[in-house]
Amino acid sequence: MCCPFFVPRQLTFAAAGWPLGGRWSGACAAALRPPDGGHAGDSGEWAIDAAQLEGCNLGYALKCPRLPATRAADRVSFALGRSHAGRLLLQFALEREHAPAACGHLLFDLERQAWLRPHTDSRLQCQAEAFLHAARLASASAGEKQLGLFRENA
Repeated sequence: MCCPFFVPRQLTFAAAGWPLGGRWSGACAAALRPPDGGHAGDSGEWAIDAAQLEGCNLGYALKCPRLPATRAADRVSFALGRSHAGRLLLQFALEREHAPAACGHLLFDLERQAWLRPHTDSRLQCQAEAFLHAARLASASAGEKQLGLFRENA
């Protein structure tokens, strides 16, 4: 489960058990001004110090100076759901103070390689894309065909 404000950019190593399928570098898209008084880039994101990346990747980064006091979630998790008729269901859950806060699912078209039902929050959508990317890499490295992990369930 990663921080809901984390925007993953590059997979630095793939590893099962990590919320997004591995450790990612990325940016912070929390709505706060950086503690040093600096300004966000054009995208509204701030670079993340290497020491903070673990909290970004794992969530519950309560000591992060950018974490908004008022927020809907502390962590986000994803799981692969069923694939049927060339569509993959990707489930997500949000946690706040170690309790469920919200959940839902996204829908990905395997044939067109496009999201049919993306998340409305661009940060969570970026995390979903990162999770799917890492899942595909894990599937390929396990010797399965590229989409072998996403075989359709009967």
